[in-house]
Amino acid sequence: MKEPRKNPFFLIIICMLLLLLSQTAVSFVVVFLNGGSLFQDGMTVEQADAAMLDIMFAHQTEILLISGFVVLLGLWLMAKLRKSTFGAFTGIARPAKTPVLVLALAAGVAMSFWATIAINMIPWPEAMVESYVESSASLTSQQPVIDFLAVVLMAPLVEELLFRGVIYDALCAFVPAGAAVVFQAMLFGSTHGTLLWILYSTLIGCVLGYVRKRTDSLWPCILMHSAFNGSSYLFTWFAERYSQDSATVTFVFLGSAFVLLLSLYGISFRTTPKE
Repeated sequence: MKEPRKNPFFLIIICMLLLLLSQTAVSFVVVFLNGGSLFQDGMTVEQADAAMLDIMFAHQTEILLISGFVVLLGLWLMAKLRKSTFGAFTGIARPAKTPVLVLALAAGVAMSFWATIAINMIPWPEAMVESYVESSASLTSQQPVIDFLAVVLMAPLVEELLFRGVIYDALCAFVPAGAAVVFQAMLFGSTHGTLLWILYSTLIGCVLGYVRKRTDSLWPCILMHSAFNGSSYLFTWFAERYSQDSATVTFVFLGSAFVLLLSLYGISFRTTPKE
């Protein structure tokens, strides 16, 4: 039986602060360790701000990885304070069936390809696209192992524990599950810096929230999210070879949409959501 939540609105605020403050604190530490001497050379405020941003972008995946551990520690402490276990508090203890997990992996890959092509098909304002490209580029560094650990493993785990785990359960304490899916997706999107990233992250958050609602488990969401993030590297390989082949791009776009819808239907067919 699901543990009742106390002060759900307060819990949501604490979770959002935990995520944002951990990333901010780790960012400042990384900046100090990698460029502390820069700010002793008579820089103007504008120059110092630019230097800090450059360092943060250069070490973005390191920041994601370290802050992820901080968030996990924070969730563990919150569970202890509520006299609960980490698994029960976050919801990660609830299992899922193997076919559902396989479908979630397929949905994650398909959604990554479909969403990326769809974004490139829409004539967004140039400033939005440049900001999005710059933010995306910061997730690829000269340390591929760190990139993989941060982007494909840590980020999906932490974000699912927070948004489709603790926050979704807290929202379900005072709104219908469908509304909880939308609200947690909006919160999820709001943590992704640029406007274009916020828009499509909110949409992805809705899909992940739907999977969470249908399966009553975080594992399909974690695998789907991980597959989505990991497929961004696969899409880069695809774009380098086939971006000028409109027939191939169209086929992949329609094929990924079909696989995504089929996978979500399979998840829906194989699950019965709890009241």
